[in-house]
Amino acid sequence: MINRFANTAKITIAQLKLGFKLWTENLNFVTIAGPSGDGKTEIAATELPEVLGIEDPRLHTEGGDVYLLNYTDKGPQEAAGYGKVNDDGIHMDFTAPRDLPTVHRVKNTGNGDINRPILLILDEFSLYDSTVQGMIRPLQARKGKPMFGTHELAPNIRILLTGNRIEDGSQNATDPDQAILTRGKFFIIDNNFSDWIKWASSKDWAVQNDIIQYLKYVQSMGDTVRTAEGETRLKIDEIFKPTIPMSGTVNPTACPRQWENVCREFKSIQDMNISDNEKEDLLRMSLNGAVGINVTEDIMSFIESIKNAIPKYQDVRNDLKSMADFSGIDAMAVLTIATQQVIKEAKQISGSSEMDQVRLDSGAEVKRGSFDWFLDKFIDPATNQEMARFAAESANRFIKFEGSNDKYKF
Repeated sequence: MINRFANTAKITIAQLKLGFKLWTENLNFVTIAGPSGDGKTEIAATELPEVLGIEDPRLHTEGGDVYLLNYTDKGPQEAAGYGKVNDDGIHMDFTAPRDLPTVHRVKNTGNGDINRPILLILDEFSLYDSTVQGMIRPLQARKGKPMFGTHELAPNIRILLTGNRIEDGSQNATDPDQAILTRGKFFIIDNNFSDWIKWASSKDWAVQNDIIQYLKYVQSMGDTVRTAEGETRLKIDEIFKPTIPMSGTVNPTACPRQWENVCREFKSIQDMNISDNEKEDLLRMSLNGAVGINVTEDIMSFIESIKNAIPKYQDVRNDLKSMADFSGIDAMAVLTIATQQVIKEAKQISGSSEMDQVRLDSGAEVKRGSFDWFLDKFIDPATNQEMARFAAESANRFIKFEGSNDKYKF
């Protein structure tokens, strides 16, 4: 099969953040394409406002300066506004839709400065009606005013277009118009696991999450697999974001959005007032419907191994065995339990479960060495220091090892 995008560069989240402000200085469009669920919209709405120096990074529907628009179900009149006959009965003006960052709207929101940076995200652009797509071109107005239909938009808008390709499994997608491509930059987004886990690690749902632990374990092993197309990939990449199936194949497919969903569901399930068997059954169904049965069985086996590792953790804690005695999934399971336990002890000292409060309240105990057992017995002797790093950094979110304990090396 001919690769129609052989000359199109892939771009990571970090690279997009690095270049976006520069590339949009003159109202150039930046277009990113990629599979559905790759996190394009999430990246744009949450990562780019800071890059642009936007003071209010909320969505425009909440009064902020991030305008997230989706015109997949809109015709030209709905997108640009319906006509309204003037009082003279001859001429016509067009009403401005409420969701456009017009000069009037920007002036009457936020700090009132029409020259402040505004992020305009046109989501799923590849599915827009062709006439609506054509209306985007006048937004690039180097010597004039950015116009959408007959409406003048704020002068400092920064524009990102997101979309899918037929190659991404979106059968109704259209290719980017050359008139758009020649007005800006075009990339294929590469939201890989390494970038995603950096983003996810700051979220509450990632803390003490066995699914996250599983993904980190697979990453730490560095195994490779051979895809059906004959490509050799890291196993973590194929699990996290599998090769797009052939057209006509209908199966649950893992992607960044699905992993976030199941990680959130895992945390919710743990708090439910149901039996352990019901929790296990519900988690299995949640995973089956999101990432497929094969990966689900791997995850469930990993979680079971954590339960079985409790005696091994106790042996290390009681100096009957060394952490260096364990490798692979056993090592990750023991480290997972040790991390859960040290966070639990810190919470008990604090009396709170809030991360910042636990860090504050447990500070004195860190200096007294009350948590040295975690570093001395589990982190330092671990033979896989990538696993150890993840465990230590997870604990450090609740217990301020960094800067308070010389034994913390990360």
